[in-house]
Amino acid sequence: MTKSRKGFTLIELIFTIVIIGVLAAVAIPKYQDLKNNATINGIVKVISSAKSSIPSAYANAVYLEGTSVSQLKLKDIFSIKGENWSYNNSNYYAYKTPDAQTNIVSISLRLNPKSKLFISVYCDNFSEEKLVQKCKDKYPTNYVDIFDAHYEMIELE
Repeated sequence: MTKSRKGFTLIELIFTIVIIGVLAAVAIPKYQDLKNNATINGIVKVISSAKSSIPSAYANAVYLEGTSVSQLKLKDIFSIKGENWSYNNSNYYAYKTPDAQTNIVSISLRLNPKSKLFISVYCDNFSEEKLVQKCKDKYPTNYVDIFDAHYEMIELE
């Protein structure tokens, strides 16, 4: 006479739980690294876009469209939309994680006779040590980049 089984044995259940635990132990750190890489790469992409597009957008607005430098706002020539990015009415964008007390990245356009674009990255302001290290791999501590947003018009003869 054979007995019919209607469930799993205790050994089978324990074995399944152990396999799930091992998979979770491997997958969770990989997921966190992926998330950290995405955060840093997103910042790098925004900074690269700002460096390449703001000077030409500034030149278009001032020289071609006739916008007064005193009326020009950074948000009118460059837009950043994304989680943790905000625009401040003081004419700068800031990246701040919800748990960070201060800005991690700031992109500002200071308008004066020789307008300057300031990009600052403060890696130490990340709260997670792994993010601090990944950020420092891309940018030296307290990385600041300053360059002219002011182009001189070239008159064609």
